Amino acid sequence: MATISIKVTGVQELVKDYNAFIVNMRDMTEPLTISSEKYLNAVHTNFTDNGATFGDGWPKLKDSTIRIKRELRKQGKSIGVTKPLLRTGLLRKSFGYFLQNKTMAALFNAQSYAKIHQESGTSTYKGHATVIPKRILADVDSARVTMVTAVFTDWLAKLVKSHKL
Repeated sequence: MATISIKVTGVQELVKDYNAFIVNMRDMTEPLTISSEKYLNAVHTNFTDNGATFGDGWPKLKDSTIRIKRELRKQGKSIGVTKPLLRTGLLRKSFGYFLQNKTMAALFNAQSYAKIHQESGTSTYKGHATVIPKRILADVDSARVTMVTAVFTDWLAKLVKSHKL
């Protein structure tokens, strides 16, 4: 009768690397930060291209709005006249992100009026009700899902490589 002997080596090292890998997976700060910064770049681009980043573009301004913005510009209170969502630049500058924990990030806009532009609604200006059309400021679209997926895939590949798994 023949005896076959198999000796497995490196099991302890493999378990140690695997446990370290699992610990590192709990801290996604790096890919969350990279994804958030890339998302903010897309939001800023969306303002430059009048909403085309996240769709077909923003509706044009009404003539009455352009007249109001021309007057504001004469007073030094507007930097844009015909471009939607550009009066002072504050709305665009007010986007940011924060890490809620090591596994979640959130994008935000600090201006209270961002929501009405994002979703549409009625606002009052000098006693007159005005319908604010929907102008998407930021969205979860297939291009952003692909971008975030790529960031996490790269991070995960780097993590696997560093642990030689």
